[in-house]
Amino acid sequence: MAFVFNPDEIKNQRIGRTISIVLHVVLLLILFLSFLPYQVPPPGQSGVLVSFGEPNQGRNDQRAAPAPVVEEEE
Repeated sequence: MAFVFNPDEIKNQRIGRTISIVLHVVLLLILFLSFLPYQVPPPGQSGVLVSFGEPNQGRNDQRAAPAPVVEEEE
């Protein structure tokens, strides 16, 4: 079964192919260019160092004091 295309269909197919190729090239360029400015290794983040817990706990042979027991009131 042979398909016969009229000139309008052939023109529309060419336009569709051209738009598809241009769109794919632009998308690939956007994806490629998004990775170019990436620094290896990435720069450190600035901020405030926060320590959760006691800094001396776990060092040497010192033991941490036990947590106080709080009695519940009825």
